Amino acid sequence: MAAFGCNIIAYDPYVTSEQAQSIQIKLESLEQVIASSNILSLHVPLTPETRHLIDAQALAQMPHGAILINCSRGGLIDETALTQALISGQLSSAGLDVFEQEPLAEKSALRTAPNLIMSPHAAFYSNTSVDTLQRLASEEDLTHKLALVTGAGQGIGAAIAEALACAGAEVICTDLKLDRAKSTAQALQAQGFKASAELLDVTDSLAIEILAASIIAPLDILVCNAGVVSNTPAEHMTDEEWNNTININLTGVFRTCRSFGRRMLERKKGSIINIGSMSGQIVNVPQPQCHYNVAKAGVHHLTKSLAVEWATRGVRVNAVAPTYIETPLLDHFENQANLINQWLDMTPAKRMGRPHEIASIVQFLASDAASLITGSIITADAGYTCI
Repeated sequence: MAAFGCNIIAYDPYVTSEQAQSIQIKLESLEQVIASSNILSLHVPLTPETRHLIDAQALAQMPHGAILINCSRGGLIDETALTQALISGQLSSAGLDVFEQEPLAEKSALRTAPNLIMSPHAAFYSNTSVDTLQRLASEEDLTHKLALVTGAGQGIGAAIAEALACAGAEVICTDLKLDRAKSTAQALQAQGFKASAELLDVTDSLAIEILAASIIAPLDILVCNAGVVSNTPAEHMTDEEWNNTININLTGVFRTCRSFGRRMLERKKGSIINIGSMSGQIVNVPQPQCHYNVAKAGVHHLTKSLAVEWATRGVRVNAVAPTYIETPLLDHFENQANLINQWLDMTPAKRMGRPHEIASIVQFLASDAASLITGSIITADAGYTCI
């Protein structure tokens, strides 16, 4: 609450004044806290002494229009008195995720109280709620799934490999440099995850096809992440530089999707996630990179095209479009510090992204929790493309 400019007071008999001052909180008596707080949040154990701690008398002592929040124990509040306080306007609103009777009785007066937000409390469970939670959790569980990540040797690719492994998947880490792929795989193995490393050049159709054919277990998840970037004005760009970027960043994605996607189609099951970029949606400034922008725009449209072609055949295809991410790719930029300052000035959140923030989106898209999502380009750009 301090982050919103609130002055914080508290009642806690187990905290010393020195401890409270160290976190910029002022200790008061319980009566003073109730009488002075515009927002009162309860974090109290339920005992015979604290039952109905907030009763009609306490509610009457609160400032007119105050807000009451309870996510501790249901019996702390006299629910009949709370209902009346909300109806009369003594309280402007309240938020509860705990109740005296759980689940909340269908005829409870709280159900008719105005300006009251109620949500289920995780501490309470029924057989139905347990089944629901288990189903939701299992949808994001990748146990017994096999995933392959290109460009997994560093940066976003390494973070994606880790995120998929943490969700239970066995991960094949591929990279143009085998030692980098091995480094990522070994790091995952050290954490107890199943991982292996393979050399893969996404510009080599035959190598991709050989690797796809050599994987005996069915591949469930494919992440096309391998990519390069350089900055050259269009009028000075050579055919070689243009072709290299398109070949890796766009055609490499197509080749990889084609070989591994073919086998997913045979099984009628699979999830493909391509790493695009916000550069496929806007033109980055001040650095000149028309070849990169065109390639990433192509990745986005390739993603949509494959998604439509394969929508009825059990294979989902999506893409993630990141903002500038703190990865080794940035090391190739000249005048890096000045560029970063300009990028941050143009970003509403005033920061770059981190690899794990992209990996978590990939993890979700790979899971059954995203079963309705195909052909989507998920933009993760800290607000960059909004302005």
